[in-house]
Amino acid sequence: MRQFCLILALILCFPTLSSAHGVNIFAYVDGDRIVTDSGYSHSRRVNKGTVTVHAPDGRELLSGTTDETGHFAFPIPEEARDGSMDLKLVIHAGEGHQADWTVRASEIAPQSAQAATETETDEPAPTQAQETVPAREDVRRVVREELKKELAPVKAMLSQMHEQGPGLTEIFGGIGWLVGLGGLLAYARARRG
Repeated sequence: MRQFCLILALILCFPTLSSAHGVNIFAYVDGDRIVTDSGYSHSRRVNKGTVTVHAPDGRELLSGTTDETGHFAFPIPEEARDGSMDLKLVIHAGEGHQADWTVRASEIAPQSAQAATETETDEPAPTQAQETVPAREDVRRVVREELKKELAPVKAMLSQMHEQGPGLTEIFGGIGWLVGLGGLLAYARARRG
């Protein structure tokens, strides 16, 4: 009977341990770079975790390390700038903890094209009368910076939503397991008696 109780205790402990230390990664395209956010939970970020970036064929394109806030940013790899491939990002957080996120080609293409267009200007040099009016590129830069500031909290909220803990389905499923195991234990005791 002691062995049965020990096995039961181990079974009940392992799901709790694995869900408590699950790791998540979230990524988004920001201009000509990709920003990742990795964490174990809302309050615990992955510090010095390794993020690897893979092509669809599994080939590793680059890797880097998260900072103390769980962030790692990198320029979009040259092979993916035209939006012809998805990128698979994998966070390796130590002790076998890892998760992945796919940045779709459709997310990359519009952003990369916009960044390339903004760096190429074929406008003639402004005349003295035009110098008082802000250049189109300056307006674009200011708008882009303001949008970044305004969207930063939204991106953080999306990251936190991705990292939510167990929902009602998981909670009721766990209760069901406990009730079922209790029933097995009662059945085993009844057969002994």
